[in-house]
Amino acid sequence: GRVYEHSCRVAARSSIAPTMPRVCQRQQHRSNQYYRVTILVPFLDHLIVDLESRFTKHLEKVAPLQGILPAAITSGSSFTDIEDAVNFYRSDLPNPDIVDEEFSRWKKKWVAIPKSSRPQRLQECLVPGV
Repeated sequence: GRVYEHSCRVAARSSIAPTMPRVCQRQQHRSNQYYRVTILVPFLDHLIVDLESRFTKHLEKVAPLQGILPAAITSGSSFTDIEDAVNFYRSDLPNPDIVDEEFSRWKKKWVAIPKSSRPQRLQECLVPGV
């Protein structure tokens, strides 16, 4: 019901009148199951497949960036663990040649802080307003 009603509202904004498929004489009213089966389900399937194909490769390359979290960086994470991800984002970095030095400074910072005081999420590590 809600999918069909929403589709009707969207169609109305574009001056399109929703129509029912032709039916035989005995079947007077067809439920909105037709729209769900012929339009919504294939669209959602396509969307899911497309998102998976786009982000699976991306995720494999950037997942190691979790190594910069304070909990991971203090438990033996090294720059070589994140090097592929850094290369993936090389064109987006202002100065990619010093990332290894920045990694070392970041690690020294969090090793010096007691484990109980270390943040668990990256957002808690960042300076407000930066």
